[in-house]
Amino acid sequence: VPIVSTVALGPDAERSKMQDLANQTGGIYHYASEPGAAMAMRRSLAVGGAFSENIHNTLAEIYRVVSEKIAFQQQIYSEFGQMPDFETPAVHNIQVDGGASEGIFAVNWYPYAPDSVVLIDPAGNRVPGGALDQTHKVFRVSAPMPGTWKVVLKNNPIVIGIVARNATAPAYTNYVVEAALKTHLTMDMYFGLKPEDRKTGSTMPILISLTESGPVANAVVRATVIFPDESERQIMLYDDGNHGDGAGGDGIYGYMFTRTYQNGSYIVKAIASGTNTAGNAFTRRVSAAFDMQGGADSDGDNLPDDWENEHGLNPSQNDANTDLDGDGIRNIDELIGGTNPGRPDTDGGGEVDGSETGNNTDPLDPNDDGIPCMLDLVVTDVLEGRGHGD
Repeated sequence: VPIVSTVALGPDAERSKMQDLANQTGGIYHYASEPGAAMAMRRSLAVGGAFSENIHNTLAEIYRVVSEKIAFQQQIYSEFGQMPDFETPAVHNIQVDGGASEGIFAVNWYPYAPDSVVLIDPAGNRVPGGALDQTHKVFRVSAPMPGTWKVVLKNNPIVIGIVARNATAPAYTNYVVEAALKTHLTMDMYFGLKPEDRKTGSTMPILISLTESGPVANAVVRATVIFPDESERQIMLYDDGNHGDGAGGDGIYGYMFTRTYQNGSYIVKAIASGTNTAGNAFTRRVSAAFDMQGGADSDGDNLPDDWENEHGLNPSQNDANTDLDGDGIRNIDELIGGTNPGRPDTDGGGEVDGSETGNNTDPLDPNDDGIPCMLDLVVTDVLEGRGHGD
């Protein structure tokens, strides 16, 4: 069976079927938001009223991710940008770690081609050549030296003339710069729920594997999760045995993602940084998506039946606005926030969820709780009592 990676374009795509196909063949499921109201809002908030991560560059970046998987390459850099004028070049510094057999540096643009795209090695030498067409340029470098490589883009003065004569013409050259290595240090991402179990409200284990000659421990792994409504959340993944990641120090980094209340596809973009066996700093990146389908809701309270049954609620009674655990958060808001409606202190850090929400701290992170855990207080009292001969 051939490996098939799939890309769902927009919420009306057959997302579930495309996810199943990728999963059944060992491929990767990707999702790209079609231009819409949310994307237009993000454009309006960007500098100058333009937004560089347009659908053309997004699809180009997904294509690169898929081709890297096929060619056993590891992504080390991906950055969207825009060039509003021809006087100021755009410079992207890309850190390459040692031991790679090949480096691939790619630039995709829309709608206008830059005047020049230059690759400069750590010694300051301009790399000749590069495959070029109307929308992108790719450099392939054998055994790239470690250090900081530079991709330099300069806008075309002709573009400024076009914009000056035509008020409806796009005012910006939007682009994406991407780099990858063929290397023994690899990063992979997995989603712990089977596709048939991916229902809204279910916890999705997000797992990252880092290996070189063996497990890569002590790395810093973080990810951006983009929700179906295009809002975002930053998460940290841990290799400590406490985040669905197996044993601590085994090179598997995990996070139990509970904010799955939206029906649709969630994009996960993860970045890992650390030190390889040669003592060189490294960066690895990976991206993929998972799709959550809405389950049955017998009582019409916007709480999925499976979620209600799991947490001790009644799927036959509208209890969205009640507070099962008395932590000051309604059940519906527990679903949206990913907290446990049957546990007042979801993260076990000592501060109840309602208090954390009111203090703008994270009820899913025990490290930011404002008061110590009650268990610690009990143990302290017992020890003090013993010290006084009681």
